[in-house]
Amino acid sequence: MLKWIHKKENEDSFSIEIFQLENLINNKIPFLFFNLSPHFLVKDYGNFVSSVLKLSQAVTEQDVKKKLENTDKSKPIILICEKGSQSRSLAQHLQKKGFINTFFIKDGIMSLIEEKK
Repeated sequence: MLKWIHKKENEDSFSIEIFQLENLINNKIPFLFFNLSPHFLVKDYGNFVSSVLKLSQAVTEQDVKKKLENTDKSKPIILICEKGSQSRSLAQHLQKKGFINTFFIKDGIMSLIEEKK
C-alpha cells in the first residue's frame, strides 16, 4: 500500500496531488495510469503535463473495468480525468471491488495545467 500519502481530515483518502504523482514517477514506482479524458492527449500543454499524459492510457470507464478484470488488486492504480470528479467516482467503485491501492489526481488534468503555467 502507498503509505506515504497523508491527507487532511476532510480530504478523500484516495486522492493524490501533483507532487505525489511526480514522486511516483521520479522514484520509478510501478503503477497503472488511466486517463479518462483522452481529448487532453491531443494538445501540447508543456513538458511536464504532456509527459504525464503520455504515461497514461486513454480509456473509458468501461475499458478500465475490463482491463482490471484479471489484475492483482494490490497493484497501484492512478486515475485522472478533466476535473477529478469522474476519476474520483471510478476510484471509489474500484475500491469497493477490492482494489486497495486506487487513487485519483485531485482536481484532474486541470490541476496539472494550472500548476505548471
